[in-house]
Amino acid sequence: MHHAQVCINGKFNLNAGNLSSVGSCILTGPAATELDKCLKNDAINYLYSALISYAEAIKGVEAGFFSWATVKLYYCAFYSLRSILSVDGLCIFYVGSKGFSIKVRQGECPTKANGTTHKLVMNLYKKNNSSSPFVTQEIDMNEPFDWLMMKREEANYKNGRFTEPGMPIIFNKSSVGLQVLLKEYILDGEKKYCFDSDHAVLALPLEIIKEALNKLKTNTNFRLNTNDVRFLKSLLRVSGNPVVEFQKLIDDLK
Repeated sequence: MHHAQVCINGKFNLNAGNLSSVGSCILTGPAATELDKCLKNDAINYLYSALISYAEAIKGVEAGFFSWATVKLYYCAFYSLRSILSVDGLCIFYVGSKGFSIKVRQGECPTKANGTTHKLVMNLYKKNNSSSPFVTQEIDMNEPFDWLMMKREEANYKNGRFTEPGMPIIFNKSSVGLQVLLKEYILDGEKKYCFDSDHAVLALPLEIIKEALNKLKTNTNFRLNTNDVRFLKSLLRVSGNPVVEFQKLIDDLK
């Protein structure tokens, strides 16, 4: 279970049969301090999941399995966004099946959430990062998160069958060479690729990973242990060779 959920369960007397009382719960100073630590612990776990999802997606692309790669790239972005929210002190928790969010600050009360966890994460990010390029920019006249979600839904639900062995147009740039592309995306400091529909399916999730990693490094002391770092660095290979720039990202989490 998520550390923050366990903390919330212990601090609030939550009752799925009386959801109307949840909004009246008040976060005390000591509880806010403890919850913040739990959230930051969750943040590095979410980022760990994002990095695995990205590596698995690249394996799929290299092998020509684009449908599930699209799903994994979407989940990579989702986990990274949740990591960012956790570092920023925005807690998502559940009472039964109903979602709530709370700002980790003394005196704050929970707010009932609408929609799925995925929609909640995206909407919370947009609300609290309204000037972020991930919110203000567009991909094919869609908000970046919506564009990525649409591509995931096309691959996962809307297409009558998977596209394989065909390559969806959003992956056409991968024919340039994944090693070259990944290096360009990781070293890109101007977000030149992540809002370009020719590159976005690979570049956008990676750019969000980079933001989550920077947030974690700057605002927390939580880091991955040696075994986790070694495992993550072993995952991403292109033609059997490591992506050095990706490994450097992971090394920053030591």
